[in-house]
Formats: sequence, C-alpha cells, structure tokens
Amino acid sequence: DGIPGAMSSDRDGGNSRVATVVANAAVYGDDFQWHLDMDPASLDPTSPFAERYGQYVNRSAGRPLFVSALVYLNGPQPWTPGLDAETLFLDPGTGTGVSQTIIPNPYS
Repeated sequence: DGIPGAMSSDRDGGNSRVATVVANAAVYGDDFQWHLDMDPASLDPTSPFAERYGQYVNRSAGRPLFVSALVYLNGPQPWTPGLDAETLFLDPGTGTGVSQTIIPNPYS
C-alpha cells in the first residue's frame, strides 16, 4: 500500500517488510543543508505512517527501523582532494557531532 514498513508476502508464503528507499543524487557543486533523514517521533500525527505505526523513537522494538546509507561514487576522472565529500553527523538531542572527510580507497 506504499507506506514504509508495510507487509507483503514473499515467495515462500511468509511475510517480509517492504524496503522503501529514498535517494538524493548529488553532483559536484551541490550544497546541502541540515536535515534529518527520518525521525518517526517528529511526524505529523495525521500522516498515514503515524496513523498506522504511531510516533516513536527510531529503533523501538517491533516498529519499522529507519537507517541511512551514504554512498560516495567516484566518476571516471581521478579523485583529487578538491572533490572531498565532507559530511557532518549531528545528534540534535545533544548538539554534538562528528565531521568526516571521505577519501577513496586507492586499493579498491
């Protein structure tokens, strides 16, 4: 039914979660602002997802789990330090964060 976390039947007749994916395709020169990828506790209580699953802290037992995966793809040109992909991971509750500069593995 299009709601993240909805159940569907798999080939063996059991239930499996529907994996909903949202993606951003950034290219060189794009600039992004602070954002939360997903926080079930901050949803509008009248949204279809909140009506089905409620508002809750992510990683609560028995509730859909939201995770973020960052993939940094390298183009056909060699990587240079000017193409860095600095990313800041911030915990809004405490205001603490970790800054990570992504550098490709020359051995891969």
